[in-house]
Amino acid sequence: MPERIGWRLGLVLMFSGLFGCSDANDSSNEPEQRQGGTVIVLNTNAQPGPDLLARLAGFDQFGEQLYTGDTSPLRQEMVYQRIPTEVVTVRLEYVTVTDELLESFSTSVNLASPVTITDPSMVSASDPVTQAFAYMGCSRVADGGGSQNLPSTANVANMIQDFAEIADPGLQSPIPSHLIVVGDLVVNHVPGTATLSSQLEGWKAVFQTTPLSGSDVQLVTLAGNHEMLQKVNDVETQNPPTGDVFTQAMMDFIPASNGPTQASPNLDGVARDESMLTFSFQFGNAFFIQLNTDTYTGDDTPAGIGFVPLYWLQNQLIKAQDDPTVDHVFVFGHKPIIGEEGVGETIARSQVDEFTKMLCNPRGDDSATKVRGYFAAHAHYWQQRSLDCPASDGTLLQVISGNGGTSVEQTFFRSPNGYFGYTNVGITESGALVLEARGRFITVPDDAPGQAETTVREYRNIHD
Repeated sequence: MPERIGWRLGLVLMFSGLFGCSDANDSSNEPEQRQGGTVIVLNTNAQPGPDLLARLAGFDQFGEQLYTGDTSPLRQEMVYQRIPTEVVTVRLEYVTVTDELLESFSTSVNLASPVTITDPSMVSASDPVTQAFAYMGCSRVADGGGSQNLPSTANVANMIQDFAEIADPGLQSPIPSHLIVVGDLVVNHVPGTATLSSQLEGWKAVFQTTPLSGSDVQLVTLAGNHEMLQKVNDVETQNPPTGDVFTQAMMDFIPASNGPTQASPNLDGVARDESMLTFSFQFGNAFFIQLNTDTYTGDDTPAGIGFVPLYWLQNQLIKAQDDPTVDHVFVFGHKPIIGEEGVGETIARSQVDEFTKMLCNPRGDDSATKVRGYFAAHAHYWQQRSLDCPASDGTLLQVISGNGGTSVEQTFFRSPNGYFGYTNVGITESGALVLEARGRFITVPDDAPGQAETTVREYRNIHD
Protein backbone atom coordinates (compact mmCIF):
# COMPACT_ATOMS: atom_id res chain seq x y z
CA MET A 1 0.00 0.00 0.00
CA PRO A 2 1.40 3.42 -0.91
CA GLU A 3 2.62 5.93 1.65
CA ARG A 4 -0.09 8.35 2.76
CA ILE A 5 0.40 12.07 3.06
CA GLY A 6 0.04 14.18 6.15
CA TRP A 7 -3.29 15.96 5.50
CA ARG A 8 -6.23 13.56 5.39
CA LEU A 9 -9.59 15.14 4.64
CA GLY A 10 -12.70 13.07 4.19
CA LEU A 11 -12.49 9.92 2.14
CA VAL A 12 -10.29 11.75 -0.30
CA LEU A 13 -6.64 11.12 0.54
CA MET A 14 -4.02 12.95 -1.47
CA PHE A 15 -0.88 11.35 -2.84
CA SER A 16 2.63 12.60 -3.47
CA GLY A 17 2.94 11.52 -7.11
CA LEU A 18 2.87 7.83 -6.29
CA PHE A 19 0.46 6.56 -8.89
CA GLY A 20 0.36 6.03 -12.61
CA CYS A 21 -2.42 4.95 -14.93
CA SER A 22 -3.11 2.38 -17.61
CA ASP A 23 -5.19 2.52 -20.75
CA ALA A 24 -8.90 2.01 -20.20
CA ASN A 25 -11.62 2.52 -22.78
CA ASP A 26 -14.93 1.47 -21.28
CA SER A 27 -18.25 2.40 -22.82
CA SER A 28 -20.21 -0.81 -22.74
CA ASN A 29 -22.42 0.33 -19.86
CA GLU A 30 -23.40 3.68 -21.38
CA PRO A 31 -26.31 4.36 -23.76
CA GLU A 32 -25.22 5.74 -27.10
CA GLN A 33 -26.88 9.14 -26.67
CA ARG A 34 -24.82 9.84 -23.53
CA GLN A 35 -21.41 8.98 -24.93
CA GLY A 36 -18.85 11.54 -25.94
CA GLY A 37 -16.55 12.88 -23.21
CA THR A 38 -12.90 11.96 -22.69
CA VAL A 39 -10.84 12.09 -19.51
CA ILE A 40 -7.08 11.51 -19.59
CA VAL A 41 -5.43 10.81 -16.24
CA LEU A 42 -1.68 11.40 -16.05
CA ASN A 43 0.97 10.84 -13.46
CA THR A 44 4.57 11.41 -14.49
CA ASN A 45 5.89 10.01 -11.20
CA ALA A 46 4.01 6.76 -11.50
CA GLN A 47 5.20 3.77 -9.54
CA PRO A 48 2.75 1.10 -10.69
CA GLY A 49 2.65 -2.26 -9.00
CA PRO A 50 0.91 -5.54 -9.81
CA ASP A 51 -1.41 -5.23 -6.80
CA LEU A 52 -2.58 -1.67 -7.41
CA LEU A 53 -5.45 -0.91 -9.80
CA ALA A 54 -7.48 2.17 -10.73
CA ARG A 55 -10.88 3.07 -12.14
CA LEU A 56 -12.90 6.20 -12.85
CA ALA A 57 -16.46 7.02 -11.80
CA GLY A 58 -18.52 9.96 -13.10
CA PHE A 59 -21.45 11.83 -11.52
CA ASP A 60 -23.91 14.47 -12.66
CA GLN A 61 -24.63 17.65 -10.69
CA PHE A 62 -27.30 15.88 -8.64
CA GLY A 63 -25.00 13.08 -7.53
CA GLU A 64 -26.29 10.37 -9.84
CA GLN A 65 -23.50 8.05 -10.96
CA LEU A 66 -23.59 7.97 -14.74
CA TYR A 67 -20.33 6.24 -15.53
CA THR A 68 -18.05 3.53 -14.19
CA GLY A 69 -14.88 2.65 -16.05
CA ASP A 70 -13.06 -0.67 -16.03
CA THR A 71 -10.74 -1.46 -13.15
CA SER A 72 -7.29 -1.60 -14.76
CA PRO A 73 -3.62 -1.94 -13.81
CA LEU A 74 -1.78 1.35 -13.35
CA ARG A 75 0.39 2.97 -15.98
CA GLN A 76 1.54 6.52 -16.60
CA GLU A 77 -1.53 7.38 -18.68
CA MET A 78 -5.12 6.19 -18.48
CA VAL A 79 -7.67 7.25 -21.08
CA TYR A 80 -11.41 7.03 -20.41
CA GLN A 81 -13.66 7.69 -23.38
CA ARG A 82 -17.35 8.05 -24.15
CA ILE A 83 -18.16 9.46 -20.75
CA PRO A 84 -21.67 11.01 -20.60
CA THR A 85 -21.40 14.74 -21.14
CA GLU A 86 -23.75 15.26 -18.17
CA VAL A 87 -20.90 14.19 -15.89
CA VAL A 88 -19.58 17.18 -13.92
CA THR A 89 -17.49 15.41 -11.28
CA VAL A 90 -15.19 12.42 -11.62
CA ARG A 91 -13.74 10.27 -8.87
CA LEU A 92 -10.50 8.41 -9.47
CA GLU A 93 -10.35 5.34 -7.25
CA TYR A 94 -7.32 3.24 -6.35
CA VAL A 95 -8.13 -0.34 -5.38
CA THR A 96 -6.44 -3.64 -4.67
CA VAL A 97 -6.90 -6.78 -6.75
CA THR A 98 -9.56 -7.81 -4.22
CA ASP A 99 -11.40 -4.54 -4.91
CA GLU A 100 -10.50 -2.95 -1.57
CA LEU A 101 -10.69 0.83 -1.94
CA LEU A 102 -7.39 2.35 -0.85
CA GLU A 103 -7.65 5.98 -1.83
CA SER A 104 -9.65 8.27 -4.10
CA PHE A 105 -9.47 11.73 -5.61
CA SER A 106 -12.45 13.75 -6.88
CA THR A 107 -12.50 16.85 -9.02
CA SER A 108 -14.82 18.86 -11.27
CA VAL A 109 -14.70 18.44 -15.05
CA ASN A 110 -16.25 20.00 -18.13
CA LEU A 111 -16.53 17.38 -20.87
CA ALA A 112 -17.28 19.87 -23.64
CA SER A 113 -13.69 19.10 -24.68
CA PRO A 114 -11.20 16.42 -23.59
CA VAL A 115 -10.11 16.80 -19.97
CA THR A 116 -6.62 16.03 -18.71
CA ILE A 117 -6.19 15.38 -15.00
CA THR A 118 -2.83 15.02 -13.33
CA ASP A 119 -3.47 13.12 -10.14
CA PRO A 120 -2.12 15.86 -7.91
CA SER A 121 1.09 15.77 -5.95
CA MET A 122 -0.79 17.64 -3.23
CA VAL A 123 0.99 17.94 0.08
CA SER A 124 4.29 16.14 0.21
CA ALA A 125 4.71 13.51 2.91
CA SER A 126 7.89 15.35 3.81
CA ASP A 127 6.01 18.66 4.19
CA PRO A 128 2.73 17.84 5.93
CA VAL A 129 0.02 20.28 6.93
CA THR A 130 0.59 21.09 10.59
CA GLN A 131 -2.24 23.57 11.20
CA ALA A 132 -5.51 24.33 9.47
CA PHE A 133 -8.71 26.32 9.62
CA ALA A 134 -11.95 26.15 7.66
CA TYR A 135 -14.01 29.01 6.32
CA MET A 136 -17.24 29.55 4.42
CA GLY A 137 -19.84 32.21 3.67
CA CYS A 138 -23.34 32.70 2.29
CA SER A 139 -24.92 29.75 4.04
CA ARG A 140 -28.41 31.24 4.10
CA VAL A 141 -31.31 30.08 1.97
CA ALA A 142 -32.55 32.19 -0.91
CA ASP A 143 -34.56 35.33 -0.17
CA GLY A 144 -38.02 34.38 1.01
CA GLY A 145 -36.99 30.89 2.14
CA GLY A 146 -36.57 29.44 5.60
CA SER A 147 -36.93 26.41 7.81
CA GLN A 148 -40.44 25.30 8.70
CA ASN A 149 -39.26 24.14 12.12
CA LEU A 150 -37.03 26.97 13.32
CA PRO A 151 -36.85 30.71 12.76
CA SER A 152 -33.53 30.07 11.06
CA THR A 153 -33.05 31.15 7.47
CA ALA A 154 -29.85 29.16 7.09
CA ASN A 155 -29.69 26.31 4.60
CA VAL A 156 -30.16 23.99 7.55
CA ALA A 157 -29.44 20.68 5.81
CA ASN A 158 -26.11 21.86 4.39
CA MET A 159 -25.19 23.63 7.62
CA ILE A 160 -25.75 20.43 9.61
CA GLN A 161 -23.67 18.35 7.23
CA ASP A 162 -20.81 20.88 7.06
CA PHE A 163 -20.69 21.33 10.82
CA ALA A 164 -20.54 17.56 11.26
CA GLU A 165 -17.72 17.13 8.74
CA ILE A 166 -15.53 19.97 9.95
CA ALA A 167 -15.52 18.65 13.52
CA ASP A 168 -14.99 14.98 12.62
CA PRO A 169 -11.49 13.74 13.54
CA GLY A 170 -12.08 10.75 11.30
CA LEU A 171 -12.36 13.07 8.30
CA GLN A 172 -9.97 15.89 9.14
CA SER A 173 -6.34 15.72 10.14
CA PRO A 174 -5.32 18.04 11.55
CA ILE A 175 -8.68 19.17 12.88
CA PRO A 176 -9.24 22.84 11.94
CA SER A 177 -8.55 25.15 14.83
CA HIS A 178 -11.34 27.48 13.68
CA LEU A 179 -14.36 27.62 11.42
CA ILE A 180 -14.80 31.20 10.25
CA VAL A 181 -18.20 32.05 8.75
CA VAL A 182 -17.86 35.29 6.79
CA GLY A 183 -21.39 36.60 6.71
CA ASP A 184 -24.85 36.00 5.30
CA LEU A 185 -25.64 33.39 7.90
CA VAL A 186 -29.32 34.35 7.58
CA VAL A 187 -31.56 36.14 5.08
CA ASN A 188 -32.85 39.19 7.03
CA HIS A 189 -32.16 42.28 4.78
CA VAL A 190 -35.26 44.01 6.16
CA PRO A 191 -35.77 47.21 8.21
CA GLY A 192 -35.72 47.00 11.99
CA THR A 193 -34.00 44.34 14.08
CA ALA A 194 -36.72 41.93 15.28
CA THR A 195 -36.42 39.64 12.28
CA LEU A 196 -32.64 39.56 12.45
CA SER A 197 -32.71 38.74 16.16
CA SER A 198 -35.16 35.87 15.61
CA GLN A 199 -33.18 34.48 12.67
CA LEU A 200 -29.88 34.54 14.54
CA GLU A 201 -31.44 32.75 17.51
CA GLY A 202 -32.68 30.12 15.07
CA TRP A 203 -29.19 29.84 13.57
CA LYS A 204 -27.69 29.26 17.00
CA ALA A 205 -30.31 26.64 17.78
CA VAL A 206 -29.27 24.68 14.69
CA PHE A 207 -25.60 25.05 15.60
CA GLN A 208 -26.25 23.58 19.04
CA THR A 209 -27.58 20.38 17.44
CA THR A 210 -24.36 19.78 15.48
CA PRO A 211 -21.12 18.03 16.53
CA LEU A 212 -19.28 21.32 15.98
CA SER A 213 -20.91 22.81 19.09
CA GLY A 214 -19.23 20.27 21.37
CA SER A 215 -15.91 20.13 19.53
CA ASP A 216 -12.60 21.90 19.98
CA VAL A 217 -13.12 23.82 16.72
CA GLN A 218 -13.66 27.48 17.57
CA LEU A 219 -16.54 29.01 15.62
CA VAL A 220 -16.02 32.63 14.54
CA THR A 221 -18.82 34.62 12.92
CA LEU A 222 -18.61 37.78 10.85
CA ALA A 223 -21.55 39.86 9.63
CA GLY A 224 -22.48 40.20 5.96
CA ASN A 225 -24.73 42.58 4.10
CA HIS A 226 -27.79 40.43 4.89
CA GLU A 227 -27.15 41.00 8.59
CA MET A 228 -26.00 44.62 8.43
CA LEU A 229 -28.10 46.23 5.69
CA GLN A 230 -31.74 46.74 4.84
CA LYS A 231 -33.23 46.51 1.38
CA VAL A 232 -36.23 48.61 0.43
CA ASN A 233 -37.56 48.77 -3.12
CA ASP A 234 -34.53 46.72 -4.19
CA VAL A 235 -32.11 49.34 -2.83
CA GLU A 236 -29.59 48.53 -0.08
CA THR A 237 -28.83 51.02 2.66
CA GLN A 238 -27.36 50.86 6.13
CA ASN A 239 -29.44 49.62 9.07
CA PRO A 240 -27.37 50.93 12.01
CA PRO A 241 -29.11 49.15 14.93
CA THR A 242 -28.28 45.73 13.48
CA GLY A 243 -24.67 46.16 14.58
CA ASP A 244 -25.55 45.88 18.25
CA VAL A 245 -28.08 43.10 17.62
CA PHE A 246 -25.51 40.99 15.77
CA THR A 247 -22.77 41.43 18.37
CA GLN A 248 -25.11 40.64 21.27
CA ALA A 249 -26.58 37.57 19.59
CA MET A 250 -23.24 36.18 18.32
CA MET A 251 -21.05 37.24 21.23
CA ASP A 252 -19.99 33.65 21.95
CA PHE A 253 -18.53 33.45 18.44
CA ILE A 254 -16.67 36.77 18.44
CA PRO A 255 -13.31 36.18 20.16
CA ALA A 256 -12.17 39.81 20.42
CA SER A 257 -13.50 43.35 20.82
CA ASN A 258 -10.58 45.42 19.59
CA GLY A 259 -12.16 46.95 16.50
CA PRO A 260 -12.72 50.63 15.71
CA THR A 261 -14.97 52.80 17.85
CA GLN A 262 -16.10 56.42 17.86
CA ALA A 263 -13.42 57.27 20.41
CA SER A 264 -10.90 59.89 19.33
CA PRO A 265 -9.09 60.02 16.96
CA ASN A 266 -11.64 57.86 15.01
CA LEU A 267 -9.65 58.15 11.78
CA ASP A 268 -12.02 55.72 10.03
CA GLY A 269 -15.01 57.92 10.87
CA VAL A 270 -17.13 55.09 12.27
CA ALA A 271 -20.56 56.22 13.45
CA ARG A 272 -21.28 53.37 15.88
CA ASP A 273 -19.30 50.94 18.02
CA GLU A 274 -17.71 48.56 15.50
CA SER A 275 -15.36 46.92 18.02
CA MET A 276 -16.97 43.47 17.69
CA LEU A 277 -17.94 43.72 14.02
CA THR A 278 -14.31 44.25 13.02
CA PHE A 279 -11.67 42.60 15.18
CA SER A 280 -8.42 40.62 15.23
CA PHE A 281 -6.94 37.76 17.20
CA GLN A 282 -3.86 35.56 17.17
CA PHE A 283 -3.71 31.78 17.29
CA GLY A 284 -0.25 30.26 17.39
CA ASN A 285 1.83 31.89 14.68
CA ALA A 286 -1.24 32.94 12.68
CA PHE A 287 -2.92 36.34 12.96
CA PHE A 288 -6.58 36.61 11.93
CA ILE A 289 -8.19 39.92 10.94
CA GLN A 290 -11.98 40.10 10.53
CA LEU A 291 -13.43 43.11 8.70
CA ASN A 292 -16.97 44.41 8.54
CA THR A 293 -17.21 45.28 4.84
CA ASP A 294 -20.27 47.42 5.50
CA THR A 295 -18.73 49.58 8.21
CA TYR A 296 -21.16 52.34 9.20
CA THR A 297 -19.80 55.86 8.69
CA GLY A 298 -23.09 57.74 9.12
CA ASP A 299 -24.05 57.73 5.44
CA ASP A 300 -27.57 56.32 5.15
CA THR A 301 -27.74 56.60 1.36
CA PRO A 302 -26.93 53.75 -1.06
CA ALA A 303 -23.43 55.24 -1.40
CA GLY A 304 -22.77 54.52 2.28
CA ILE A 305 -22.19 50.77 1.97
CA GLY A 306 -19.13 48.67 1.23
CA PHE A 307 -16.60 50.50 3.41
CA VAL A 308 -13.83 48.92 5.47
CA PRO A 309 -11.86 50.66 8.25
CA LEU A 310 -8.54 51.07 6.45
CA TYR A 311 -6.74 53.07 9.17
CA TRP A 312 -7.55 50.42 11.74
CA LEU A 313 -6.55 47.70 9.29
CA GLN A 314 -3.16 49.22 8.57
CA ASN A 315 -2.38 49.47 12.29
CA GLN A 316 -3.22 45.78 12.69
CA LEU A 317 -1.11 44.79 9.70
CA ILE A 318 1.90 46.76 10.95
CA LYS A 319 1.47 45.21 14.38
CA ALA A 320 1.58 41.75 12.82
CA GLN A 321 4.53 42.64 10.57
CA ASP A 322 6.54 43.74 13.62
CA ASP A 323 5.59 40.77 15.79
CA PRO A 324 8.21 37.96 15.60
CA THR A 325 5.63 35.46 16.87
CA VAL A 326 3.44 36.03 13.77
CA ASP A 327 4.36 34.22 10.55
CA HIS A 328 1.05 34.31 8.68
CA VAL A 329 -1.71 36.91 8.42
CA PHE A 330 -5.16 36.00 7.12
CA VAL A 331 -7.67 38.79 6.40
CA PHE A 332 -11.41 38.08 6.16
CA GLY A 333 -14.40 40.10 5.03
CA HIS A 334 -17.81 39.38 3.59
CA LYS A 335 -17.42 41.32 0.34
CA PRO A 336 -14.52 40.65 -2.02
CA ILE A 337 -12.05 43.26 -3.22
CA ILE A 338 -12.48 42.22 -6.84
CA GLY A 339 -15.64 40.55 -8.12
CA GLU A 340 -17.48 39.51 -11.25
CA GLU A 341 -20.94 40.76 -10.37
CA GLY A 342 -20.69 44.52 -10.90
CA VAL A 343 -21.30 47.63 -8.80
CA GLY A 344 -22.25 47.02 -5.17
CA GLU A 345 -20.90 43.49 -5.10
CA THR A 346 -17.44 44.35 -3.77
CA ILE A 347 -16.02 46.69 -1.18
CA ALA A 348 -16.34 50.40 -2.01
CA ARG A 349 -14.59 51.09 -5.32
CA SER A 350 -12.79 54.07 -3.81
CA GLN A 351 -10.97 51.74 -1.40
CA VAL A 352 -9.96 48.90 -3.75
CA ASP A 353 -6.50 50.16 -4.71
CA GLU A 354 -5.53 51.29 -1.22
CA PHE A 355 -6.81 48.08 0.36
CA THR A 356 -4.87 45.90 -2.09
CA LYS A 357 -1.69 47.94 -1.66
CA MET A 358 -2.02 47.71 2.11
CA LEU A 359 -2.22 43.91 2.03
CA CYS A 360 0.76 43.74 -0.31
CA ASN A 361 2.93 46.32 1.42
CA PRO A 362 1.66 46.93 4.98
CA ARG A 363 4.48 49.18 6.13
CA GLY A 364 4.94 50.96 2.81
CA ASP A 365 8.61 50.00 2.78
CA ASP A 366 8.40 47.09 0.28
CA SER A 367 9.27 44.55 2.97
CA ALA A 368 7.84 41.08 2.41
CA THR A 369 4.21 40.95 3.50
CA LYS A 370 3.05 38.35 5.99
CA VAL A 371 -0.44 38.53 4.51
CA ARG A 372 -1.30 35.22 2.84
CA GLY A 373 -4.66 36.19 1.47
CA TYR A 374 -8.02 37.89 1.69
CA PHE A 375 -10.88 35.45 2.26
CA ALA A 376 -14.38 36.56 1.32
CA ALA A 377 -17.81 35.37 0.19
CA HIS A 378 -20.84 37.43 -0.96
CA ALA A 379 -20.61 36.15 -4.53
CA HIS A 380 -22.24 32.73 -4.62
CA TYR A 381 -19.45 30.66 -6.08
CA TRP A 382 -15.91 29.47 -5.34
CA GLN A 383 -12.98 31.30 -6.87
CA GLN A 384 -9.28 31.85 -6.20
CA ARG A 385 -7.21 34.54 -7.86
CA SER A 386 -3.95 36.39 -7.29
CA LEU A 387 -4.11 39.99 -6.13
CA ASP A 388 -2.00 42.70 -7.73
CA CYS A 389 1.18 42.41 -5.68
CA PRO A 390 4.34 42.07 -7.79
CA ALA A 391 6.52 41.37 -4.76
CA SER A 392 4.50 38.25 -3.85
CA ASP A 393 4.93 36.58 -7.25
CA GLY A 394 1.27 35.63 -7.38
CA THR A 395 1.07 34.14 -3.90
CA LEU A 396 -1.07 36.89 -2.35
CA LEU A 397 -4.57 35.56 -2.90
CA GLN A 398 -8.19 36.53 -2.88
CA VAL A 399 -10.41 33.54 -2.22
CA ILE A 400 -14.20 33.63 -2.55
CA SER A 401 -16.02 30.80 -0.76
CA GLY A 402 -19.58 32.05 -1.14
CA ASN A 403 -21.24 28.71 -1.88
CA GLY A 404 -22.12 27.71 1.67
CA GLY A 405 -25.80 27.09 0.94
CA THR A 406 -27.30 30.09 -0.87
CA SER A 407 -28.44 29.35 -4.41
CA VAL A 408 -25.30 29.70 -6.48
CA GLU A 409 -24.78 32.05 -9.40
CA GLN A 410 -26.11 30.54 -12.62
CA THR A 411 -22.70 30.55 -14.27
CA PHE A 412 -21.28 28.59 -11.33
CA PHE A 413 -24.15 26.10 -11.29
CA ARG A 414 -23.29 24.96 -14.78
CA SER A 415 -20.60 22.37 -15.46
CA PRO A 416 -18.05 21.80 -14.07
CA ASN A 417 -19.19 23.41 -10.84
CA GLY A 418 -22.49 23.56 -9.05
CA TYR A 419 -21.60 22.61 -5.50
CA PHE A 420 -22.17 23.72 -1.93
CA GLY A 421 -19.43 23.44 0.65
CA TYR A 422 -16.57 25.11 2.46
CA THR A 423 -12.85 25.77 2.15
CA ASN A 424 -10.04 24.24 4.16
CA VAL A 425 -6.87 26.31 4.49
CA GLY A 426 -3.75 24.54 5.70
CA ILE A 427 -0.23 25.63 6.53
CA THR A 428 2.48 23.07 5.93
CA GLU A 429 5.59 22.52 7.99
CA SER A 430 7.61 24.62 5.53
CA GLY A 431 5.04 27.45 5.56
CA ALA A 432 3.34 26.69 2.23
CA LEU A 433 -0.36 27.52 1.95
CA VAL A 434 -2.79 24.77 0.96
CA LEU A 435 -6.30 25.60 -0.29
CA GLU A 436 -8.90 22.91 -0.63
CA ALA A 437 -12.45 23.68 -1.76
CA ARG A 438 -14.75 20.88 -0.69
CA GLY A 439 -18.20 20.54 -2.17
CA ARG A 440 -21.28 18.39 -2.57
CA PHE A 441 -23.76 18.20 -5.40
CA ILE A 442 -26.60 20.72 -5.28
CA THR A 443 -29.84 18.88 -4.69
CA VAL A 444 -33.37 19.92 -5.69
CA PRO A 445 -34.53 21.49 -3.45
CA ASP A 446 -31.10 22.67 -2.42
CA ASP A 447 -31.87 22.39 1.31
CA ALA A 448 -33.19 18.83 1.11
CA PRO A 449 -32.45 16.73 4.23
CA GLY A 450 -29.66 14.18 4.19
CA GLN A 451 -27.01 16.08 2.27
CA ALA A 452 -24.01 14.10 1.02
CA GLU A 453 -20.46 14.32 2.32
CA THR A 454 -18.26 16.75 0.41
CA THR A 455 -15.41 15.81 -1.91
CA VAL A 456 -12.42 17.82 -3.12
CA ARG A 457 -13.42 20.18 -5.94
CA GLU A 458 -10.46 22.54 -6.18
CA TYR A 459 -6.94 22.30 -4.82
CA ARG A 460 -4.08 24.79 -4.67
CA ASN A 461 -0.66 24.34 -3.08
CA ILE A 462 0.89 27.82 -2.94
CA HIS A 463 4.53 28.29 -2.01
CA ASP A 464 6.16 31.54 -1.00
